Amino acid sequence: LPLYKRSDALQERERAKQKEMEHWVNHIKRSFKGDERFMMLSTYYRQENYKPMNALSGSLSLLLQIPFFMAAYHYLSSADLQGASFLFLRNLGEADHLIKIGAISLNLMPILMTGINCISGAIYTRGFALKDKIQLYVLAGLFLIVLYRSPSGLVLYWTLNNLFSLFKNVVMKLFNHGGEKETERAETFNSDNKRSDRLFLVSGLALTFLLGLTIPSSVVVASPEEFISLNAYRNPLVFVWLSLCTAFGVFMVWGGILYYLAAPKAKKIFSLMYLFISLAAILDFMAFGSLTGTVSPILTYHEGLVFRMPIMLINLGLVLLIILAVVLFRNKEKAWTLISGVLAMGLLFLGILNVTGAESEIKAGNYLKTSEEAKMTEEEIQPILTLDKNGKNVVVFMLDRAISDYFPYILNERPELKEKFSGFTYYPNTISFGQYTVYASAALFGGYEYMPASMNERDSEPMVDKQNEALKVMPALFSEAGYKVTVCDPPLAGYREIPDLSIYDEYENIDTHITMGAYLPDGENYVKEIMNSQERNFFCYSFMKSLPLALQRFAYDYGSYFESTRNTSYSAGFLKSYTVLENLSALTLIRDSSDGGFVMIDNETTHSPCLLQMPDYEPKDNVNNGSYENSDRFTLNGRTMQVHDSFALQHYHVNAASSYSVQMVSSS
Repeated sequence: LPLYKRSDALQERERAKQKEMEHWVNHIKRSFKGDERFMMLSTYYRQENYKPMNALSGSLSLLLQIPFFMAAYHYLSSADLQGASFLFLRNLGEADHLIKIGAISLNLMPILMTGINCISGAIYTRGFALKDKIQLYVLAGLFLIVLYRSPSGLVLYWTLNNLFSLFKNVVMKLFNHGGEKETERAETFNSDNKRSDRLFLVSGLALTFLLGLTIPSSVVVASPEEFISLNAYRNPLVFVWLSLCTAFGVFMVWGGILYYLAAPKAKKIFSLMYLFISLAAILDFMAFGSLTGTVSPILTYHEGLVFRMPIMLINLGLVLLIILAVVLFRNKEKAWTLISGVLAMGLLFLGILNVTGAESEIKAGNYLKTSEEAKMTEEEIQPILTLDKNGKNVVVFMLDRAISDYFPYILNERPELKEKFSGFTYYPNTISFGQYTVYASAALFGGYEYMPASMNERDSEPMVDKQNEALKVMPALFSEAGYKVTVCDPPLAGYREIPDLSIYDEYENIDTHITMGAYLPDGENYVKEIMNSQERNFFCYSFMKSLPLALQRFAYDYGSYFESTRNTSYSAGFLKSYTVLENLSALTLIRDSSDGGFVMIDNETTHSPCLLQMPDYEPKDNVNNGSYENSDRFTLNGRTMQVHDSFALQHYHVNAASSYSVQMVSSS
């Protein structure tokens, strides 16, 4: 309401000014033509201290409603309103069809909405020029056309909104007699206003560059491949561009509208608030932004968002110091403007560096070509893993981030798995050579010569060469021995998230494939859903990272960033790997040969923890395991495994899912 009141006051001032100048404007238009008319009008406007752009202030009240209308339209259009009723509306998910004339049905709510809108407009535009009235009625007609076939729940919302506007207009017309006096004293410009304008502008630019460019580009440049889908290639820098547009809209467009609506005295406070927010945001990201761990491709943390209390207190203390500095030196707008300008240019430069680096890496990776080569659909599944019926077969199957201690408990939960895995040997108390794939995978595939300590001794060689060498040890040996060799998804081949299969080009008898993400059911729609989450989450992530640490967990909201509908089950990384396990039988060719088959494959089903639907640990949109959860299943031979939080339970679920899938393949 204060914003509406201020907007109406500005419009009233604009109409009064136009009425005051109307006589001479009409006289100039009658007396001159072409360039002379333009020059005379420009001179007259300058003498009257009037800018033609001020006429746009009449649209401010409408602009204020647009983001709220868009949000309501998006939410109510996508919400499941089918079957929901309200008063005489039997189904809020469909048009109302309340008026029936024979076989024809008409929608009453949009007509009622338009009627209320016209009445409200008639009251609001009382005394306005005819062109202003026509604009409002045309707009009401457009809303009627746009919303006529919309769900009645959405039309109900907008009808009640128009009813509120009608009430507002009646009250303001009846009781707001001081509006003209307010408009007369509202705009007294001086040098203080100009300094506030400049401070607001550069602080807004600093926020725009930080949240829209620097933070998103720092995420992309760290690992561009993680934001590339082989099912539907899209340059990940698109997410940076969308974040920049969003940030510009939030801080410069909508923030600018609010600043424009503010009274002169409030503008200084507004500019100082922007200054504080920008300085605090830069501090939070630059000094504390690296303390939160590794993020997934949809900008969620693998291990949650946790900060140590001493770090939070230090961060809070520094933020309070910024507040104190802004308050104590609030009259130093010129100095603050210079500082903010330097910071804004620095953020712009850093963002451009990140974008340039990411673009170079994307071009070097040639991911578009890889995407075209790797495209497959569920109907096109071809056998790619070759095993021989009469020869020896060797299968090296890496489950990235799998936890071996879970396996006995999984077998205990489903005793029938013991028979399926008969012939396999389980070695307890085994650990990898490092906490991360980049440390551990080389030794797993290459042997003791590729343990971290052994690789570090070869300090004159690039790490990427040693990783590639380790990945080629077994495939090369078995290929030379006459085996049919197949390699799928070698981890960090070429030190790339999407493996560089060209490291095997020197071996003619080695078949290579990328399987992860290739067998997604309804793959294109799945990829679109992931991209939609990324488009939204990149800016939300930037916003979260710019907050003081004490507020970041609140903004993170367990990875949903306050999304109205959240998927309670599988993650992107889980599904693109799990579908490979589901299709292993179809991907395997059993030959009637004695040559022997060697298969080396990496799979990340266990790398992306998430809750799955019991008892078979299957991915579902909404998981409900209330009738299955039993803590006794985590006790075996007198030892109870600690699964005390949701994160540990998610790890157990994906390990169980991988065991279930692999046993079905081994049994077939």
